[in-house]
Amino acid sequence: MVFSGGPAPSLPPTYWAQIEETAARIPDFVLMEDEYGRSLTPTQYRDECARVAAGLLAAGVEPGAVVSWMLPTSIDTLVVMGALSRLGVVQNPIITM
Repeated sequence: MVFSGGPAPSLPPTYWAQIEETAARIPDFVLMEDEYGRSLTPTQYRDECARVAAGLLAAGVEPGAVVSWMLPTSIDTLVVMGALSRLGVVQNPIITM
C-alpha cells in the first residue's frame, strides 16, 4: 500500500498493541461515549477489555480460536472486540443490515 506524501506510518502490530499504546500516551482522554451517558478513557477501555478477556479465557476461549460474534454497535461491542484481540483469537464479526 502506498500513501501519498511518503511511506506508511509505523503502526502497532495488533489492535491490542494499539489499545496499550493509546492508554500509555493519552490515558485520560475520553475515547468513546454513548447515548446512555457511559464513557471510557483509553485506560478504562484497556482495563475493561482485559477484564472481559480474562472471563472469556476462563470460559474456554483460547488464543488462536475462531470466534464469531454479533452485537449491536455500542461500547460493549468495542470491549468484546478489544478483549478478543487481547486473547489473540481470529474474529468473525457477523454484521446484519
